[in-house]
Amino acid sequence: MFERFSSRFGPAEPNPGLDPERATSFEIGGSTRLGRTRLFGSVFYSKLDDALVTMRTAQDLNRRENIGSADYYGAELGVDAQFSPTLQAGLNYSYIHRSFDIGSAPLGGFVREFRLTDVPSHKGLSGCPGS
Repeated sequence: MFERFSSRFGPAEPNPGLDPERATSFEIGGSTRLGRTRLFGSVFYSKLDDALVTMRTAQDLNRRENIGSADYYGAELGVDAQFSPTLQAGLNYSYIHRSFDIGSAPLGGFVREFRLTDVPSHKGLSGCPGS
C-alpha cells in the first residue's frame, strides 16, 4: 500500500496501478549437536515476479514500477556452543547471489544505472547472545 499511494513527503510519485511483487521461495536446512556445540546450515532459492524498481519520472520524481523478475539464492552456515549456563557464543556466515532480468524494460527511466543494492553478497556474524 505504501508503494502505491505514498508521495514520501514530496520526492516520489504514487503509482496506484502497481501490482504486488510476488516471490516463490524454497529453503532446506538442518542442524546437528556435537556435545555442547551445534552446527547448522541451509540453502535457499527465491524467484520474484513483477519485481519493484524505482524509475525517474518526467517531473524528476521517483516512481515505483513493476519490471522484470529476479532470482535470489544462497546458503547459510553456522556454529554455536554453550560454554556455561550463562555463556553461549557463535559464528554465522551467509552468502546470497541476486540476479535481475529486466526483459524489455526501458533503461532510460532508471534513477541510476541499474544494480541490485541493499543486500550484501557475503555476511558474517559472531556474538554471545544475551550478553
